[in-house]
Amino acid sequence: MYNIGEISGAIWKYLSENGKVQYKKMRDDVMSSFDTLPMKDNKFSMAIGWLAKEGKLNFIEEGEGRRYRLFIELR
Repeated sequence: MYNIGEISGAIWKYLSENGKVQYKKMRDDVMSSFDTLPMKDNKFSMAIGWLAKEGKLNFIEEGEGRRYRLFIELR
């Protein structure tokens, strides 16, 4: 079973290799390696929250309404 720290590490590595990325794309790419993980969307959100609380992430909001996009990058 994977823990939140392992998922956070995968997110950190993904962002360090790819820079600013859209939240949904990152979630799909990172979590594809955790296929058997139950409640993986919830655990992904917890890992993002952990990194955000540690001050490791920048959140960039672009667009409005149907064109709204959330991007994340390392600080």
